[in-house]
Amino acid sequence: MLGEDEVYRLFIEPSLDTWVSYRFEEIVRSYFSRRVMKGLEKNILDIGLYWYNDKKSKTNEEFDCVLAHSEGYEVIEVKYLSGKMTEALAREEEQKIRRTEGLRISGLGFVSIEGFEFNNMAGYRLISGDDLFSNELK
Repeated sequence: MLGEDEVYRLFIEPSLDTWVSYRFEEIVRSYFSRRVMKGLEKNILDIGLYWYNDKKSKTNEEFDCVLAHSEGYEVIEVKYLSGKMTEALAREEEQKIRRTEGLRISGLGFVSIEGFEFNNMAGYRLISGDDLFSNELK
């Protein structure tokens, strides 16, 4: 019979980071839903994920939080990092998003639980963990 420490080491620990990351993505989508309900966001038609699989180029991608607007999609990449998000990582993520064929992009943003090493980049929405859990939505 396995003890609780062994059960944790064998079954929980290997997938804990993935599980926490997925729950964090759900929190971010809920954050935007609450902002819509409070009237803080306008013109959002739907909130969800975006997946694509391009068999020709053999590429696939998942975008964590996508806000559908009448003029296109605002892609929000969600990062549960142990430190602040760097500008280099933001630029790398932006290039992945912009390579997606057929996706009308109306805006880009990032959520980082620990915040950012850089100031706001023109046209990007930057949301920290402090922003997510502020009193604004209570």
